[in-house]
Order: sequence, then C-alpha cells, then structure tokens
Amino acid sequence: MLIYFLYGIIFITLGLPLLQGIADIINAFFQWIVSAINIHIVDNNNDITDKSNQQSNQSNTTAIGFNIPNEQTYEDN
Repeated sequence: MLIYFLYGIIFITLGLPLLQGIADIINAFFQWIVSAINIHIVDNNNDITDKSNQQSNQSNTTAIGFNIPNEQTYEDN
C-alpha cells in the first residue's frame, strides 16, 4: 500500500503540472484561432461602416429620423 501512496505523490508533483501545461498550450492554440477570426470580423465591420458613412446623406436633424420644421411651414393651432 505504501507504493501506491508514493505513486500518488509522484503523480501529483509531476503529472498534474505536466497535464496542466499541455491543457494551457491547447487552450492558447484555440484562443489564437478565435482571435484570428475576430480580427477578420472587425476588419469587415470597419469596411461596412466606412461604406455606409460614405453613402449616407447628412442632414440637420435634432434626432435620428426627425427633421426640424421650417418657420414658414410651421402653423400654430
């Protein structure tokens, strides 16, 4: 029984840190893949934003979609 106890101590001191290191390497690889995909998505979003800003017409509005009425066409009730 003492030999199993020693095997357990050896595994805990050597095996678990080794397995943790392997898991960290695998996790870093997948995070690298995800970040490469996110960079591509951000580039596409910036392109879309630039194109939409070029195509939109700017007007004098107080809020999105609401125009200030002209003084000449404004009627008091």
